[in-house]
Amino acid sequence: MNGQEVLKRIRIIEEEQGLAATKIVMTTGRQDFANILGAFRHQCDGYLVKPIDFDKLTELISELKLVI
Repeated sequence: MNGQEVLKRIRIIEEEQGLAATKIVMTTGRQDFANILGAFRHQCDGYLVKPIDFDKLTELISELKLVI
């Protein structure tokens, strides 16, 4: 199962079980438009391309109001 499939499955499980959406940040080496769009269609909360830039990661964590 790839990351897109995992993301889709998590969202299905959350919906089926009436769970609140988990914050999900995709981290991938793929930066093409189709993969990015697909991730957001399946309701990812953020998308970072590897190698991960520390400043972008901390900015995203702040935007999503997550705690390290």
